Amino acid sequence: MEYKPSNAHVIKSVQKTSENEYGVIDVDAIDIHRPCIVVLGGELTDNPRFANHYIKQIKQVLGEYSNITDIYSIYYNFGSRDTDSERVNIFRKAGHRIRNTTKSIQEINANIDHMSATEPTPQYIKQLYNILLNPILVSGANGTRVPASTVAQRASNIRFYAHSHGAAVATMLGEYMAKQMKSMGYSANEIRNVQKNIIVIQHGPITTLEHPRFTTLSFASASDTKMNLHNRFSEYAADNSFDLFPSYFPQGGAHLFAAGEISTFITKEHDNEGLTKPETLTEDGQIILSAERNAIVNAVRGAGKPVPAIRDLVSGPGVNFDMLAANGDWFYKNMLVDIKNQPKQIPTHDYQK
Repeated sequence: MEYKPSNAHVIKSVQKTSENEYGVIDVDAIDIHRPCIVVLGGELTDNPRFANHYIKQIKQVLGEYSNITDIYSIYYNFGSRDTDSERVNIFRKAGHRIRNTTKSIQEINANIDHMSATEPTPQYIKQLYNILLNPILVSGANGTRVPASTVAQRASNIRFYAHSHGAAVATMLGEYMAKQMKSMGYSANEIRNVQKNIIVIQHGPITTLEHPRFTTLSFASASDTKMNLHNRFSEYAADNSFDLFPSYFPQGGAHLFAAGEISTFITKEHDNEGLTKPETLTEDGQIILSAERNAIVNAVRGAGKPVPAIRDLVSGPGVNFDMLAANGDWFYKNMLVDIKNQPKQIPTHDYQK
């Protein structure tokens, strides 16, 4: 199998001019002294135009608050890496049983072996870390390590918006950042305090949701056939989507907001167009996307300050948090009862390597 290195690029929203009609520039570092929101798009975001589409969405959601924050967006070149297999590897490492994959398990294993041999840590993840996260850890031309309290303050200015594979990117960035901080001499407690100050808001995430490094809120549809979380909850929610009213699930630090269906188009349950086009949403979808929009605005508005409670992040127009929590509690308890009462089955191969 031929090896081609992966790469990632970061663009920043700037004022449009006659010379820069699209209003974006390439950057190789963030401004650590200003609040920012960084968009980690889906795997098809392979050029600046697609990355700029996400910037336009975020600008529309933020409205007047877009003037107080820097907005960045990513585009990728995955080289010889396979994103499906990359995500499977994330689930495997977290102990999930891998089933219902679009590729054969033999092909996935071959891809993972090739990626492990060529880029044990994806090159594009290293590049994004160096551009987006390393600047808050160091100062001066020599890259001197700064105190954890300073890093934590700088981290509180960073917000991510992730879509689809972008959530897997956020997961990998969190793990790589923790590893780098440990090698720099930060304690486990310091690393945890720093990373929890970074907020990630993700839509249709295809990654592990439990125990995230960053403070993470996920928004999803149970009818999203692309979002396989390889766990019992994901399978149960898909099979019982008609019973899933707009809900909040805090289990394992996932902070998942979901409903049975969010789009009026069955083929668009994975899309995030409802972020700026509420007319494309079901009634339940309007509640979930209202919570998502509120989270984006409140996260940006609270940049530089202690991370708010999840309730406060999603609260605002169109959202009753207590109702979401009650619905989630009802659905989760029913799931546990139903799973307990299911007849025991012959175990299937879990594809753990």
